[in-house]
Amino acid sequence: MTDQKQLHKNLIISIIALASDKQCQLDYTIPGCAICDLTEDFYTYGKYCYNPDKYSLEQNIGIGELLSIVDHFCTLDNECFDTDVLDQSDWTTVRHKAKNVLKTFGYELTELPKSVEVKDGFWQVNTLNYELKKIE
Repeated sequence: MTDQKQLHKNLIISIIALASDKQCQLDYTIPGCAICDLTEDFYTYGKYCYNPDKYSLEQNIGIGELLSIVDHFCTLDNECFDTDVLDQSDWTTVRHKAKNVLKTFGYELTELPKSVEVKDGFWQVNTLNYELKKIE
């Protein structure tokens, strides 16, 4: 898989992660802080590695709006590892916007790969074999 395809795949996975329900988000980020891991992944692929020339105007607007919502959420005084934050209305706004953005990319919300302990104290999510599902 080319670097560009992997970056795109990771972008979509980061959006799916933001759009997923609380339990899926927790399973995906275990043992880390769900909020930190989810937002950092999206910043990595939706901000720092994102190339707007590769996407449509609608997709670029959606990513920009989602970044703005996530930025606002990150300014709130939430405590790390507090999973109740995933139930708050501000996070529900992130989740809802991520679902809408996912649609602009033509992908369905699917179950995320689970974080697994690959050796003592080292956890990993294998996205290489994870299949994205296009909207039919």
